[in-house]
Amino acid sequence: MPFAVTIIDDDLSDSQKISELISDLDDSGKFVPKICRDPVSFQVSDFSDLYIIDIDIPDRSGFEIAREINQIAPNSRVIFCSNHEDLVFRSFSLNVFFFIRKANLKDDLAEGLKKFLKVSENNSLMVDSSVESVRVPYSRITCLVVYGNQVVIRCRDRAEYMIRNTLKNVESTLPAELFSFASSSVIVNVSQIEKISGSTIYMKDGSHFESSRRKLGTLKSRYSEYRLNCIL
Repeated sequence: MPFAVTIIDDDLSDSQKISELISDLDDSGKFVPKICRDPVSFQVSDFSDLYIIDIDIPDRSGFEIAREINQIAPNSRVIFCSNHEDLVFRSFSLNVFFFIRKANLKDDLAEGLKKFLKVSENNSLMVDSSVESVRVPYSRITCLVVYGNQVVIRCRDRAEYMIRNTLKNVESTLPAELFSFASSSVIVNVSQIEKISGSTIYMKDGSHFESSRRKLGTLKSRYSEYRLNCIL
């Protein structure tokens, strides 16, 4: 599954250049670049794994866009791109992943993509099947559900993967701060929870699950901790 990259720049020629460079640098199809045509009215709705943002957007700062992404899609990574190297220090407070100098675009972009892939390998679940082995980033996973003697991994883009294992074994490989049992047959990604009402867990993709009384307390605690960390 390739990583989705959204390029946000008011200069269409710069956006196209970045998109073409990503394709040139990516000889194994690991990235799918997409250009945002209207940066001023951009809203985080179709989540990407990586955002490359020009800081100097007229009528709307790239910093503002990055703050919105951090709040709504905190598992996504942000790379700033600018002609003004002095702005790199202002970007530190926004938990920005990397900084690209437009004057050194190709080399900086190559380094940023390389770093992103390295970090993503440590933040993903390896799924082995008879067809292929793929890494599924934690940020893409909505939930894991028992199906017979297999586990179905459901992603926010509606993709599904099946692995022959027990849910308990899979749970032991996942980061506890992101994943929690909703019931004995369902694990949810707390970053993908829209809300919790009573014992019902509503997910951002529109699905919902009933949580058992035994699991609900831990689930609520991890969800609260996750939301607090997003604010801090």
